[in-house]
Amino acid sequence: KDTILFSQYPTVKEDKKYTMVATPGPGQAEVILVGCGCPLRGMGWYHAVQMLGNECPSAKLCHIVEPWFLGAGASGPGGAEFAEFKSKTEADHQVGFYKSLA
Repeated sequence: KDTILFSQYPTVKEDKKYTMVATPGPGQAEVILVGCGCPLRGMGWYHAVQMLGNECPSAKLCHIVEPWFLGAGASGPGGAEFAEFKSKTEADHQVGFYKSLA
């Protein structure tokens, strides 16, 4: 799942299986967060945590696009923390993660 193609969701094909991606409920806006940043440091990450914690009930975080930590920055400072955040967020909230937009 390197690139989010708007025709792909609510399901994303990955290795011949389909996984559900978070979808908004009634009265919620679907949110695509571009530029999440490093956990505990990035403002995008902070807003993601707010939406995941339902601190903004009219917003549903469905997709995160993070070119740095899903690309060249994955092995650098903050990469491990982002990978942990990604894994937990995918499992707990079904948020899709992508390296770029198309």
